[in-house]
Amino acid sequence: MSRSAEINEIALALSKAQGAIKSPEKNKTVVVKTTNGSSYTFDYADLGAITDAIKGPLSANGLAFTHLIETDEDGAFLSTYLIHSSGQWLGTEYPLPSSADAKVLGGALTYGKRYSLSALIGVCADDDADAEPENVTEFRDKKRPGGPVANPVGPILPNSVPGNSSKTCSVCASPLILSSNKSSFYCPNYKDLTKGAHTRMPA
Repeated sequence: MSRSAEINEIALALSKAQGAIKSPEKNKTVVVKTTNGSSYTFDYADLGAITDAIKGPLSANGLAFTHLIETDEDGAFLSTYLIHSSGQWLGTEYPLPSSADAKVLGGALTYGKRYSLSALIGVCADDDADAEPENVTEFRDKKRPGGPVANPVGPILPNSVPGNSSKTCSVCASPLILSSNKSSFYCPNYKDLTKGAHTRMPA
């Protein structure tokens, strides 16, 4: 999490916007297969539904958001910023996989945008956040019943893409990610020091 030196004005504007934001429509359904062979479903709002729900209230209160792809010594990451007309801002980072596969990267970008934006604005976009991505069997569009979505934008977590590790962070238990130069593993929350130093270790 990053922020401007002062956040009094953006905090007031965000509180007003949150009071006007309606919960986004949960327009997609995920089918999750459990370890005992059964399955269950939960609904979630895709990135478009989240954006539709927040743009008006944010704009009415002098707020805007943007996503940028940036890099550091550990590779590429997605930065999401909430910006106020005063110049104050809040930001969050989401590490991207080191895969060269465009579909993997595209899925990670969509997932990162959806969850980063939801967390930054404070909207609930899921009925269930506990589904393990390797158990997800199909995604369905509630507006197009009868068949799975060909290009899902639901949960694609770091440990579901190539180049990532089964190791977990000692602080938050998140799966560690392999850096783009393959020299180290690191926690996706390593920039958040509120709970202590997240795990970073040599590959």
